[in-house]
Amino acid sequence: MKILKGLIVSFALLFAFQLPANAQHPDAKIAVNAAEGILKNFAANQYKQVWSQQTSKFFKDRMKESEFITGISFQRSSLGTLNSHKIEDVKYFSRDPSSGFQGDIFAVMFRTNYNAGEFLEQIVVVKDADGTYRMSGFHGVPAPKP
Repeated sequence: MKILKGLIVSFALLFAFQLPANAQHPDAKIAVNAAEGILKNFAANQYKQVWSQQTSKFFKDRMKESEFITGISFQRSSLGTLNSHKIEDVKYFSRDPSSGFQGDIFAVMFRTNYNAGEFLEQIVVVKDADGTYRMSGFHGVPAPKP
């Protein structure tokens, strides 16, 4: 759990070193689709599928599957059903100074609505060696009230 929080914080710090948003990157649509698939699998409690098919080698090298499943299950248990989601922002980076990762990185921010309320959920995906975008971090907070 401590490692999970560390990875979440690590990729949250990514925003302290933001580069300009670049949704025009040739892989932007592919990366956003990958992040959206991860969000949907999170909402469907398909955590093992996220781990086995949608989690990057970078993330897996830093966390055990059991820690991931336990942590994400605990964090998401009170959210309820995903009623809606929309993309709020997409940012592209080529490196993350907090983790040392270098490569294609997209941070996709969603505004989500669950039974428990509205949230801002960020899913960070990186391009793995096989060219597939997979999760390397995630973070969620209650959405600010209008």
